[in-house]
Amino acid sequence: MRGDQIGPAGAPDALLLVLERDQEEGRERLRNGMWLLIREASMARNLQALLPLVKEFGTNRIAFCTDDRDPEDIAENGHINGMVREAVAAGIAPEDAIVLASHNPATWHRLWHLGAIAPGYQADLLLLPDLERFEPELTLKSGRPVEEIPQPEVPEWVKHSVRNHPVTEGDLRIPWEGGDARVIGLVPDQIVTELIEEEPGEDHARIAVVERHLGTGRIGRGFVRGSGLQRGALASTVAHDAHNIIVVGMAAAIESTIWSTRSRPAISASSTSRSCGLTAITTRPAPSTASAFEVVAVTA
Repeated sequence: MRGDQIGPAGAPDALLLVLERDQEEGRERLRNGMWLLIREASMARNLQALLPLVKEFGTNRIAFCTDDRDPEDIAENGHINGMVREAVAAGIAPEDAIVLASHNPATWHRLWHLGAIAPGYQADLLLLPDLERFEPELTLKSGRPVEEIPQPEVPEWVKHSVRNHPVTEGDLRIPWEGGDARVIGLVPDQIVTELIEEEPGEDHARIAVVERHLGTGRIGRGFVRGSGLQRGALASTVAHDAHNIIVVGMAAAIESTIWSTRSRPAISASSTSRSCGLTAITTRPAPSTASAFEVVAVTA
């Protein structure tokens, strides 16, 4: 959205919240009085690309946010504090980075009692030993230290949330006989994709989306470029926003991919647990061919 599509400052849509990944579009929107959220998630990484706008425009109407950040990513790199650390390392003044992470987000959300240390504000505070690492020594919520959060019990229904219709090899075949086809083009470190029309080749993976909530048997199939896969396949039910089963793999592998959510209650030692803990993925050579892989999604 550019030019005439963006309303002038003061118009009703001038307060629209924009999560932008393109620096030029972000600049145009800030000039038109719109807010800009700089997002740094596990998959969509826009911080480094948009930090120059902070140096150009200052901190007004700009705020930090995250979106779909994996638990292991948070444990290793932090959350909003990790964005502050990266911003300071990139040359943003510590006081400006802190404003982008605290006062400005609270202002956008109209949380007038949050985001600052002053009379009338709620005492949600981080005690920091330095302005480089931004790893708090003490966290206060409403003026009280935050205690260790107890580990909750996992409800039984969470362990049985995959209800897919049985999938056969034929269900995964794409009705394509050669020539150009519509291909999903992946963009590195982004959640947006590109529509490409070209003839799929050896570097194109195949993708299938299997409905897994009601067992309808609905399956979407297609080609994808930029996955980085060279052999084998992978699958997961962690797939925003509908969280159906998504499987991506090379031709031989995906056509022999098998899901089992009821007949395989155990998770093998080679399984890899996904971030939300709902599924595990096991890969091993499929019986039909040495180059193919069987991908089993098992409820945890």
